[in-house]
Amino acid sequence: MKKLFFLPALAVALFATSCSSDENAPNPPANAEGQSYMAINLTSLGHGSKAQEPDANFEGSVEHEGTISYENLYFLFFDQNGNAFPLVYEHVNGTTITNMVKPLEPLVQSEGPGADQEGLQGILILGKPGPGYVGEIPAQVLCVANPNSEQMKSLENMTLSTVLDKTTTPPDSWDGKTTNFLMTSASYISGGKLKVTDDVTPFIKKTPEEAKAKPVQINIERLAAKVRVNYGAQFPVQKRVSDTEVQNPGVFTIDNVETKLAVEINGWQLYNTATQSNAFKKLNATYADFTWNWNDEFNKRSYWAETNPGATLRKTSWDLSSADHFTNHTFDSNNPVDNVVYCYENTKFPGIDVNDRTVNKATGIVFKATIKKVNADGSVQDAGLDMMRWSGAYYTVAHLKEKAAKQWSANNGNAAYDVAKVAFVSDGTNKNTYHAVYNISTDNSQDIPLFTNILWWRNGVTSYYTKIEHLGGLYGVVRNHIYDYTISGLVGLGIPGNNPDVPEEVQQYVACHVRVLNWHLVSHDVNLE
Repeated sequence: MKKLFFLPALAVALFATSCSSDENAPNPPANAEGQSYMAINLTSLGHGSKAQEPDANFEGSVEHEGTISYENLYFLFFDQNGNAFPLVYEHVNGTTITNMVKPLEPLVQSEGPGADQEGLQGILILGKPGPGYVGEIPAQVLCVANPNSEQMKSLENMTLSTVLDKTTTPPDSWDGKTTNFLMTSASYISGGKLKVTDDVTPFIKKTPEEAKAKPVQINIERLAAKVRVNYGAQFPVQKRVSDTEVQNPGVFTIDNVETKLAVEINGWQLYNTATQSNAFKKLNATYADFTWNWNDEFNKRSYWAETNPGATLRKTSWDLSSADHFTNHTFDSNNPVDNVVYCYENTKFPGIDVNDRTVNKATGIVFKATIKKVNADGSVQDAGLDMMRWSGAYYTVAHLKEKAAKQWSANNGNAAYDVAKVAFVSDGTNKNTYHAVYNISTDNSQDIPLFTNILWWRNGVTSYYTKIEHLGGLYGVVRNHIYDYTISGLVGLGIPGNNPDVPEEVQQYVACHVRVLNWHLVSHDVNLE
């Protein structure tokens, strides 16, 4: 599969001083004469070609996803052994000795010589080697775009290994509107080793003209992964009748009456999202069990990552009673950042499947939904269906209360009973089940326990969920990928309540079409159970 790149959104956002694609890069300031120069072509991974049809496996940036300010673009130089290469440099915080170089002027849109790629081209003015340093020019460079300036300053004159061990924390909002995304040099495996830096010795020249004739190509990638979801307004509830057969629409027996149901999705959110990420992607040289092409050395990129071992998780639970945390509308290509959520990579969970609800920390999606009754004429009732499941059967709340009251009566010599004395009590914060009690006192001191292990869909509110699937049958999210979900059907009644632990009876399946993009696209149809 060919991998192609172009940079429309990024280019437009960068060029505060607009230049056409055939204009030269900015001329260096006069006071920079006598220093070294390096021309760069900067490409943000995940685009199509200017000269050919875009590759359907990639998708471009929208709005601020590709924005880079040249004032917040940094290049760190090292020698061949990974030591910082300090340069006497006059353009970062006054005259200083540093291995950190910034462009002095905006980069311009241009095609690199001999390359069929559209990107950003400019000239870096390099200082002279610092006093006492052995060697005339640096050997390696890292690129960082849109970092926190104070954090970036702390990396100055550090060794390459120190820089590569850095982590980062997300901003308060990944909304794609006000936040410029942190991007760093792309990582891949070359010669059996992790390759993050670009080799620059052949590209450092004595004059701007020489440098422009041989620019170095640098690829950067966002640290964020992106998730978006598409779904219809309403679905008939399907029913699994065997391991291989699904009834559509499903027929459920509620209060001993055959009933068809519909589900309305009210919103979705991510859960188990990482609080921090490696600033630069980490990879093993080999993954013995991987049978898919996770490394793309030709295009200097990769499609897997090692999770930061120190990352903790946030959004580990949800509140179905609140709409505040759920994105409640489907993806709209006309408003491309209104129904997306961004997160950091999270990939260390082998051996799970889509609907695995055991205690694991894979990033997933939870859907808030409402179960509604379908009338005989096919119309759907407006209100959610307040219903319960006990001992393998479904009941309306009123019917199960009546049944519980009669059970108490039978246990007590067929005494007169009062349905109003039946209540359903939660089994606790670590459960999502209830038990029925019959109250024979006015102060609730003599509750008589009755039915146990009751699932309760309060007013029909339920949740469906899925672990996010990456490539090669693996679960997890990787930076610079888009995980695009289209929900095509719902099987079962979902899981009521706010506890993500495994309930007594799992009642949920989601059928969906999944697309994984790398801003990279992989499409496959799956049943999420």
